[in-house]
Amino acid sequence: MDSRVVLGVILFVICHASLVEGYGSGAPSTSCVTMTPGHLNPNNEPINPSSDPSPYSLAVDKTMVRIGGTVRVTINHVNGVTFRGFLLQARLAADGSSTVPIGTFSTSVENTKTTTCTATDDSVTHENTEIKPEGMAVTWMAPSTEFGDIKFVATVAENHDVFWVGHESSTVSYDPTGQFTCPTWFAPWGRKCYYFQGAHQSLALAEHTCRAVNRDALPVLVESQAEGDFLKGKLKEHDPATHEGFWLRCKDDTTEGQWTCDSSSNYWNSAGDNLGFWDWRNGEPGGDTDENCLVIDFDGKLRSVLCQLLLSFNAAACELTMVTAPTVTPAPTGPSENSTEEPEPTTQSDHTCPTWFEPWDRNCYYFQGAHQSLALAEHTCTAVNMEALPVVVESQAEADFLKDKLNADFNPATHDGFWLRCTDNTTEGKWTCDNSTNYWNSTEDNQGFWDWRNGEPAGDPDKNCLVIDFDGKLRDVPCQLYFSFNAAACEIGSSASWIVPSLSAMMSLLVVVFALYY
Repeated sequence: MDSRVVLGVILFVICHASLVEGYGSGAPSTSCVTMTPGHLNPNNEPINPSSDPSPYSLAVDKTMVRIGGTVRVTINHVNGVTFRGFLLQARLAADGSSTVPIGTFSTSVENTKTTTCTATDDSVTHENTEIKPEGMAVTWMAPSTEFGDIKFVATVAENHDVFWVGHESSTVSYDPTGQFTCPTWFAPWGRKCYYFQGAHQSLALAEHTCRAVNRDALPVLVESQAEGDFLKGKLKEHDPATHEGFWLRCKDDTTEGQWTCDSSSNYWNSAGDNLGFWDWRNGEPGGDTDENCLVIDFDGKLRSVLCQLLLSFNAAACELTMVTAPTVTPAPTGPSENSTEEPEPTTQSDHTCPTWFEPWDRNCYYFQGAHQSLALAEHTCTAVNMEALPVVVESQAEADFLKDKLNADFNPATHDGFWLRCTDNTTEGKWTCDNSTNYWNSTEDNQGFWDWRNGEPAGDPDKNCLVIDFDGKLRDVPCQLYFSFNAAACEIGSSASWIVPSLSAMMSLLVVVFALYY
């Protein structure tokens, strides 16, 4: 036979085999976005997907998945119709036009393999054109950061010429609850724990609120669209008639229009798209050099505001990242019930206090320097420990200890003193603490613990609360003193159980706190 004829036959067989098998070793990278195989007919023309009803379907073994969780995905076929090729991905369900696969696949099915479209192993495909097994299943692992609801999409090829594009699974919802334990009062979402406090407050008080509830907590920072949607949903739990939004921990106080968070690189800027998380309110940012802080409003719009916005209708949203609940040491066993000995007060103690509290004599103390009203001082104390309250002085030694703390740890240029939990709102000049008998009054010597400042008490019926100044002098002030430079000094007495409160108990406290504000 003529060698040219032999060569022609060989070339025909090779070409024909290639056309029959298509991409026999797996879907090409050109299929990653459109999910179409790119098969050609003998005339070198593209073959269109079949318009007949598909004999294939996708099944998933879960309806919800967390960060790092797994989903088993099965390609089923009916009526004995087999398949030889396929391409399978997971995509965000919220955006029907999303073409970017997320997560990673693993497979132990013979004649299949993982492949890379935009990230390693983000897709799975055939390794050859052998018939794939009935009920073929592969495993998908969710991303390690927040994502969103997903769907699995697939192209399945019966053979080179017959294939179906656009198979979709049912939606697998993103489960934001983390696989870790949050501290008391915090709720999990994604890889963070969140605490929401609805009292009206400035950014400084929002930061204080977060730190008071947990010393590692900070006002929120949005790091993904999913987290943004979560926070917008939480805002809707508040009343827009009484609240405006949440504070963010971002500022542009260094360079106008360059918003940085946690001293990081530029996070948002006035000309950019806010990384797709939030949009600026119309006309924002206004370029006002005094408005260097950031608020998220109910509609998810960003608004720049004064950092010193004291008359604020914004609330606190606090977050922790991958934390575990703090441990609390149980209270020590007290003296014998029949004991008549009274221990001498000392500056040292042989008992262990709860986290963040320091011992003195038989009490435990916590000091918080943020400027606050008495209502917030009470909130601060109870938020840190349900049994803590603003201080009340019960001995000269305790008075000296508190005066020393004021002078050693606080600056008289920025602070006035500590709130006490005493009031004369029942009878002017009769100061009672914890609804006890008369503790101080305006004519006696205050039992030798403290002295009134010159001219105090003034007899003003509107000044029914008490502050201890740096020099140890007593001063009566309005209980609703919002523009306050006083700090919180909290104490737990020797009879307290020092047990971290339940969430239901905390909710009861917040009702009281809200009542004080509204």
